[in-house]
Amino acid sequence: MGNTLGKPRTSTLVTVAIVAAFLGSMGAVVVMSKINEGQERCAIERQYLAERGAPKPLTHGAKKVYVIGDSYTAGDQLDDRDDAWVRDIPKSWQVVADGIGGTGFVNPGNCGDKAFSARLDPAKSADMVILQGGLNDWREQPAAIEAATTEVLKGLSGVPEVVVVGPVHAPSRSDESLKVDAALRAATEAEGRQYVSAIDWDLPYLPDKLHITPIGQSKFAELVGASIDG
Repeated sequence: MGNTLGKPRTSTLVTVAIVAAFLGSMGAVVVMSKINEGQERCAIERQYLAERGAPKPLTHGAKKVYVIGDSYTAGDQLDDRDDAWVRDIPKSWQVVADGIGGTGFVNPGNCGDKAFSARLDPAKSADMVILQGGLNDWREQPAAIEAATTEVLKGLSGVPEVVVVGPVHAPSRSDESLKVDAALRAATEAEGRQYVSAIDWDLPYLPDKLHITPIGQSKFAELVGASIDG
């Protein structure tokens, strides 16, 4: 007699079990790969921060400017971190830069909480604070980005000038960067601070289509300097 309707053969059950086990193992491989990648990024970040030490002045002008940013400010992916944009902004400023790759207004980064809100204390004595970033918050909802940005700006309420420089239109995150740009603008303007949109800046990118070249970094600095009031 044939198989009773609705009762799968034993061989079918075995096949299903094998497929499920295979898919489960593939999922485990993906998870382990992500864990290993995260651990590697954390190790690189820790080494960078240990070598950098506490942020020190890069230039020696009269106006004290503290920059909190992401990999653009840190100079990640560049052959020489000295090509990062913060070394090219106005020489009349005394610039101190705290850049940590992978961080943002919401994103804590690769290794512990390094979101912008966790790095405000050294900036509170500056004449101006520049908050550069947003690309690393691309997975977040606009409401979360706005709330985090508002928190950061309120934490800097005693600083005379605070400027938010938003994300560029990086090819690898082009759709998401528009969302982040709009959320940052809304939060910044609601707090009465200056927002500089970089979304329309034409910059050359490295092969990863996320980070900008040394020439792009120099142009980024020029555009930031030209956009900031005063």
